[in-house]
Amino acid sequence: MLKRREEMERVERPNFKGGAGAVLSGSWPVELPAHVKLVNVNTLNPGDEIGYHVHQNETEIYYVLEGELEFNDNGQEKTAKKGDILFTGHNTGHSAVNKSDKPATIFAIIIME
Repeated sequence: MLKRREEMERVERPNFKGGAGAVLSGSWPVELPAHVKLVNVNTLNPGDEIGYHVHQNETEIYYVLEGELEFNDNGQEKTAKKGDILFTGHNTGHSAVNKSDKPATIFAIIIME
């Protein structure tokens, strides 16, 4: 099944997971397999953030498509740039903030354990 970018449904999520600003989140209208909770593309403009949250019985994978984000990766501060990938597994947490002067976009997948 092919889904085109034009088919993506976009929604602005203010204070996403308790973070500052708003995240522009896009997903495709498709039924996902039972073990896949989420597949989407998130854009964070300068100053926007995804608040710190912990994953239970799931793994979230972020792949940076463009820009640069500062991550709190389970208590460790890390910078992720285009082409980098971040894995957040069961009982671990993360947050992301765009401290740059350009938008940053990530592809996100959550897989249930």
